Amino acid sequence: RIKMKVGVKYNTKRENLKKSVEDIKDMLKKHPNISVEKDLNSINLVHTKLVSKEDEVGIKNTLLVYIDEFSKSSINILIYCFTKSIDWEEWLKTKEEVILNIIQIFEENGVEFAFPSFSVYSENNIKIEEV
Repeated sequence: RIKMKVGVKYNTKRENLKKSVEDIKDMLKKHPNISVEKDLNSINLVHTKLVSKEDEVGIKNTLLVYIDEFSKSSINILIYCFTKSIDWEEWLKTKEEVILNIIQIFEENGVEFAFPSFSVYSENNIKIEEV
């Protein structure tokens, strides 16, 4: 399972943020090592109503990418999916590929990663410094 929250800057344009989320979903659906619904549908099993088909064959195919929350220093995107492999090294390679692809998607859409920051204002609401 890959689960992460990625924070982007608050000044990100709505259209760029939405496009990035769509591009991340699309990238994950096309990634050869990410489990998707079609992988489960290719398995022909008769299963009981007490156990899901996913649990019966040991395949999870949940894929979620959503704008998730406003945090202190960022707008967070939730990314949640499953790899096809349970091998630790293969999982790490897949996760690395996903992270690098997300970086590329952000670069292509003009979206920047956020980092913890704060602004200092004077009593006259004049911005003095941003750290």
